[in-house]
Amino acid sequence: MDNETFLRFRNAVERKYFRTRSVAVYARRLGYSARTLSRAALVATWVFAKAFIDGHVMLEAKRLLAHGQDPVALRGPHRLRRRQQLRQILPAPRGLNPGSVPPKLSPR
Repeated sequence: MDNETFLRFRNAVERKYFRTRSVAVYARRLGYSARTLSRAALVATWVFAKAFIDGHVMLEAKRLLAHGQDPVALRGPHRLRRRQQLRQILPAPRGLNPGSVPPKLSPR
């Protein structure tokens, strides 16, 4: 597998992560199949393409929250107008209801 494929994919994710998180969209724009991008990501990072995109989104969200000066609703390329729109950017945690607290964080 050519490393150039992954590098092109990674650069596209860095430029467009706030617009789309679909592997198929990146594949179409770069002229590859979604399967090719997943294989390239797996060889380079040990995760599939979708997990790579989601990881990048989470990393950028953490950076914005940690280093930004604006209120959370005004950070990033989205310039959120409502708190509920954060759900559109951040992936939902799996296995938890929106109001539940993870067991290790719950008060004793």
